[in-house]
Amino acid sequence: MPQLSPEQMNEFVLEAQSGSEAAVERLLLYFEPKIKQIARNNYIIGADPEDVLQTARLGLWDAILRYNPRKRTSFEYFARICIRRQIISAMKTARKRRNDPLNRGESLLTPIDPSDPEGLTV
Repeated sequence: MPQLSPEQMNEFVLEAQSGSEAAVERLLLYFEPKIKQIARNNYIIGADPEDVLQTARLGLWDAILRYNPRKRTSFEYFARICIRRQIISAMKTARKRRNDPLNRGESLLTPIDPSDPEGLTV
């Protein structure tokens, strides 16, 4: 894919923000190698590599929606930050959920039948 100038990229972002699916598609195609590069070095607990890629694409979508050219930051830089933050957020969420089975589990000392007078446990 040919390189886009910052002006061309801003133009595509503004068109995408206005609802142009073609502009969104163009930005996705342009950023796909960058998304793969960023996602390749990350791992989300319980997710496969395609899930990480999809999370990174959501980061790009977030960047498209939130980008403001008046902030004097290039879209490419802003998009990379949004992609990384989206992945980091997903990693943190997955890390919190990994202990759910332990937190929701029952003790082995809990009686099998609470009405049993002997109180047999596992």
